[in-house]
Formats: sequence, C-alpha cells, structure tokens
Amino acid sequence: MAVASTLNKHVILVGLGHLGYRVALKLHEMGEQIAAIEFNADTDTLSVVRNLGIPVIHEDATRPSSLEAANIKDARTIIMASQNDAMNLQIALKARSINPK
Repeated sequence: MAVASTLNKHVILVGLGHLGYRVALKLHEMGEQIAAIEFNADTDTLSVVRNLGIPVIHEDATRPSSLEAANIKDARTIIMASQNDAMNLQIALKARSINPK
C-alpha cells in the first residue's frame, strides 16, 4: 500500500483474474506505472504480478479507502477487469467522485 500511495499519473487496475492479469502484463511491458487492487488473496496471478514490482492492494475496491490507498487522486486512469458489471460501475462512480478528471 505504501508504494501505491506514492504513484502519480499511474493506472489503477481493479481485478487480477485472467483478464486483469493479461492487462497487467501488457501495461508492465509498455512501461506503465500500475497499482492493482484485488480482493481475492487466493488468485494465482497475484504473486506473479507482485514479482513484476506492481504493488497490489488486497482489499475490496468498492471501499473508498482502497481507492485512496491506490492514490486515485493522482491516477491517470482506472481499468475495471472484474466480471461483475454492477461492481465495476459502483467502483467507477466512487473513483470519479474522488478524482473527477
């Protein structure tokens, strides 16, 4: 969390399932700064992403505190990679209320 809170103009990635994992790999390959939020600690991809140096916040992204821990105020964008569309919308609205840009 401490590393994620220092990022600036970064990408916040919510979800490290199969889609989120592939997105994280591609963003990392492109040299983007990334902070990931993943609720499920048992996700196989979690350790691989951490080994790439990507900070992972293990928390529920629907809580404003998890978005703040990922420094949403200074983020460039947020990518929703969860399969739950209602949750993605809820997170996007909270993110926009914290960072209208």
